[in-house]
Amino acid sequence: MPAKKEVVLQKVLTTDKDYHALLNKEGLTVVDVYTSWCGPCTALLNTFRKLRNEIGDELLRFATAESEAIEALKEYRGRCEPTFLFVVTGEVLVSVVRGPNGPLIEKTAHAELRKEHMALEGQVDRVEFHDKFFEEEAAKKAALAEVAEAEKNKIVPIRKQLALVIIKPDVPEDRISDVVQRFVDAGFLILKKKQMMFEREQVEMLFSSLAEESNYEEHIEHIMSGKNCVLVVSQTDRGESLIGDLRELVGPPDTIDAQDNYPECIRAEYARDNVKNAVRHSSSKISAEREILSLFPWFKAPWVPGTGPETQAGILVIGPGFMESKGQFGTVLY
Repeated sequence: MPAKKEVVLQKVLTTDKDYHALLNKEGLTVVDVYTSWCGPCTALLNTFRKLRNEIGDELLRFATAESEAIEALKEYRGRCEPTFLFVVTGEVLVSVVRGPNGPLIEKTAHAELRKEHMALEGQVDRVEFHDKFFEEEAAKKAALAEVAEAEKNKIVPIRKQLALVIIKPDVPEDRISDVVQRFVDAGFLILKKKQMMFEREQVEMLFSSLAEESNYEEHIEHIMSGKNCVLVVSQTDRGESLIGDLRELVGPPDTIDAQDNYPECIRAEYARDNVKNAVRHSSSKISAEREILSLFPWFKAPWVPGTGPETQAGILVIGPGFMESKGQFGTVLY
């Protein structure tokens, strides 16, 4: 007696022609859509066999379809999650189940097959299922991309680079304003200006880089000999070139070098010798921070334009000595 020929459980669809031909037939087709590198979902084969045997309806069919090979399934390409399409007569998508959920697939198959019988008999109209998964996924990707772009363009508060400038006692008092003006004309911002007498400890900190020089003591004594005009300066932008620009404006510490090679610099005009050379400024960003912190411990560098907090909040503490008066301009404290 010849062996009974086994009925193929799932039709394998690998071309557009086969796909459209099968799905246009009367009935309900449950299509296992897969990516080539992942393969069909074999875990549900027993579920499909059970459905076929229990229902025994020729209008119920099962198929596998490779998404890369079929243009109608391009949205499903590159996905590893099992996806099952429920398609009825005329290639109408009526439901989608994602994931190997056997009970849900059974329930959906029973319900959609029953509705398809009713549609074939003219009792109901077929209702096409609009799969919003891709729209929602696209919206999530767009939102994530927006967040990433915002994070990339996030404005980080940045404070300006500062430098300390000292106009030394050898500059005549009536010429100090002229020297200050030289900085202003060169585009520097004067954030703080103060006349100061220095103690030795402060001067040693300011001239620590010259400690090994033979004229170190002369520098110390000169700065302590009279009032110094101390400036905290910055530039209109972040100030990354601040130290270099200062060095160019002030000129080299050697007076002869300044006069011979940099006649436009401040030292060429005002310096007397290599100690009484008119101006001293911070030599680096690190030294500037140290020097300003030492002389002006409460001073904070301003924000680089466009990066600082747009609003600032503070707390006003009103002591018992204040009186209150209410008038047309509101409450006045005095």
